[in-house]
Amino acid sequence: MHSHSERKLLEQIELQNRLIARISHSLRTPITAVLGISDVMLHDTSLPAHIEEAFRRIQNSGKVMLGVANDIVSLQNMGDGTKPSSASPYDIAALVSEITQLHLIHLGSRRIEYKVEISPTIPSVLVGDEPRVKQVLDNLLANAFKFTETGTIKLTADWQETDDTRGNLIFDLMDTGLGEINKNDKFGISIIEKTAAYLNATVKIQNEPGMGMRVRVIIPQTKTQNDEILGAEATQSLSRFQGVKMSEQAIEPVPMPYGKALVVDDVEACLFLVKGMLGFYEIQADLASNGGEVIEKIINGNTYDIIFMDHLMPELDGVAATKALREMGYTAPIVALTANVFGDKDEYLSAGFDAYISKPINPEEFDTVLHKYVRDVQPRHVLDAVSNRETEQSQAKENSLLIHADVAEKLRQDFARKQRNVYTDITVALGNGETETAQWHLDAIKNMAGMIGEPILTKVASDTTTAISNGDIPTHLLEMLNQELTRVLAGIPDESERPQMPLTYAETQTLFDTVQELLETDSAECTFLIEKLQIISGSEELVKNIENFDFPQALSSLETLRKNSTPS
Repeated sequence: MHSHSERKLLEQIELQNRLIARISHSLRTPITAVLGISDVMLHDTSLPAHIEEAFRRIQNSGKVMLGVANDIVSLQNMGDGTKPSSASPYDIAALVSEITQLHLIHLGSRRIEYKVEISPTIPSVLVGDEPRVKQVLDNLLANAFKFTETGTIKLTADWQETDDTRGNLIFDLMDTGLGEINKNDKFGISIIEKTAAYLNATVKIQNEPGMGMRVRVIIPQTKTQNDEILGAEATQSLSRFQGVKMSEQAIEPVPMPYGKALVVDDVEACLFLVKGMLGFYEIQADLASNGGEVIEKIINGNTYDIIFMDHLMPELDGVAATKALREMGYTAPIVALTANVFGDKDEYLSAGFDAYISKPINPEEFDTVLHKYVRDVQPRHVLDAVSNRETEQSQAKENSLLIHADVAEKLRQDFARKQRNVYTDITVALGNGETETAQWHLDAIKNMAGMIGEPILTKVASDTTTAISNGDIPTHLLEMLNQELTRVLAGIPDESERPQMPLTYAETQTLFDTVQELLETDSAECTFLIEKLQIISGSEELVKNIENFDFPQALSSLETLRKNSTPS
């Protein structure tokens, strides 16, 4: 039996735990949206550079917010005496890259020199509690940035071998901040010390008011049987903040167009996120905002390969909805998606869930779940059909690249032929007061430069045109125009000086296939292949029909030419 005071203390601890869990959940739900949606958008390779950079900044800010949420979890673990430990192999370069680059967001307008020096002798893969190692490094840097307004923050990482299988990973953080440990700084140091204690690590602190602080953390780690070390190239890359890709960022989604999923969440941004992630796999997504809607959809005969279910929702939460579905005899996989990091995984599994993914969603875990519950249960003939489709699409893409590469080279040759003397033409026109003629030449440069992928030349030509329209003769822009034209033209070989080599039989057949594909789609791009066709004996009629844009007759001529073509 507990005494009255002990019961009161236990009640207070329970209340505190529930409060921290609620705060953590409230933080992690919007963080999931910030990180996930920015990741979805960054998969769009057509984004303008400034938009892409904006999403990267949003993503970095989200990671800072996630660090705060993780600190709350750490405080909870420290308070209730838990000491989670999960030693596993991890990539030290990826870990250092992620955390050091994460804190670039703190620089802002502060005049801080941020240095990172990593020893090339550190084993590339270590075995230990990666989340805790990451947390120690994160807290070290967070504490330094909090109290350093100007000066230097320098992180060094080193390795001290103790025997054939073990050693010490050493983080040394020096800053020129306040140097005195006030109550706020004590809180940050306390988190570092308590986290380090979980790792059996040693923390050494040197500080001098007004001179800054040095914190050294010595973490015992195990080596793998692989003796590979980071090496100079990787460490130089880390020092330049170029980074190393994390494993989850390197995932290539495997198309699963046969799949259909139901996503259930009361937060619209989370629905958008998971639907976007499923889109990478070509999986059709249906949406619901509470457990009641899920049950209604199933009763109405909707079928799904997998259901992703948030556990905290209004009206009917995910746990209650899952239990109800199982009681109805529903057997398809249901995966819990939750920001409740204090939840017991076994608790979710016993409630009827097949798997559990915490928010923010780890892409690697998401990929594993989709493979296990969607792809791996498909019949062999379904997977073969998708594989064949992928092969056909890949071949079509290669053919398309061949066509476009040929067209691009032709455009560059046309540009070189027409624009080699254009700068002289422009300056002569301006000298004679013929501004319209100069602008006509500049417009031609602008349009053709854009087509051959020369954005700087395009902009210089455009700016020069604008200046002339405003009555100015922009000497500095003309000089830049001349420099850019010289640079671009220098990179385009003069085809007139290159002897025309006869095509091999295989090259001829490939050319015929390309021309036929363009003719069958009435594409004027086939005109760019006339010069190559003229190398082939007997192609006069085909070339004439293409020049006259008589594509049906050109197809007939091509067929005749193909029949008369024989291997040499």
